[in-house]
Order: sequence, then structure tokens, then C-alpha cells
Amino acid sequence: LSSTLRAFRRPIPSVACHPKVRRQSVIMGSETNHAKPAISLDPFAARNFVEPGQTAHGKAFITFDKAEFTARVNAWYESRVAAGENPLKAGYAPFCKHIFMPNFVPNLEDTILPVKEGNVSLLRSEYMARTEKELPVLTRWFPRESVKDQLRD
Repeated sequence: LSSTLRAFRRPIPSVACHPKVRRQSVIMGSETNHAKPAISLDPFAARNFVEPGQTAHGKAFITFDKAEFTARVNAWYESRVAAGENPLKAGYAPFCKHIFMPNFVPNLEDTILPVKEGNVSLLRSEYMARTEKELPVLTRWFPRESVKDQLRD
């Protein structure tokens, strides 16, 4: 984790890591169930998607159909399970799980870069809080303009 950083400050939130929504969070099962998808998009994650006919604003920055997104994530998840793998990775708490999969959303930049000898001098850091009530934490990032030639489409 320490060798990989987001290339700009706007984090892509995890779909299942917010304690207030953990009961309605992404449903992740270890067994395949064709009647109900293993993974669903909860309201906490859905707010990151731009509604049809709208433009990106606020927290909404993903321009992709939510149903198709969920279907593709489930297809990838099911393929990994069928191959005998567990695609769910532990998060910061028992109820938090992550899925790391290839990006299939057009025009959504890959915002993760490895920290290497050639780009470590471009790193920036700052103590940041999302709200005045939140305790600031040390955050590191690459300024987008400094690494735009290293980002993948």
C-alpha cells in the first residue's frame, strides 16, 4: 500500500467501508447464488455515479450505467470464484471488503501509480481532513499535472 498512491486527491471511495451503511452496504457472499447477485451497489456507493442525462458534479463523477456496472462486477467476481479464487480482500474492519479488478469504465482514468525511484521526487504530502470535525491525517499524492504522462486510460 505504501508503494502505491493516488495520482490526485479525489479518492475513489470503497463501496463497503462506511460504518453507518454497513448493514445496507455491498452484499458480498462467498457462495454463488444465481437468484441474487453476490455484489450490489448500495446508496453510499451509488452517489458516485452520474445520473442519466446529468453532468458530473459533487461526489458524482462516474459516468456509467449502474446496472451494467453491477452486472460486470458480478460477472468478474463469479469468474474468480469459479476459478477457485477469493476475490474479496480484507479492509480496515471485518465488515469492509475490497475487490481489485481491471477498470472497464470508459474515460475513468487509472489513478494509481507505483512509487518508484523516478517519480518519488514528485510526491506531495499534507495533513488533510474532509471536514472541520475530522482529525487530519497525513496524505500523500502525485499532482496530476506532474504525472499525466504516466496515467493509463
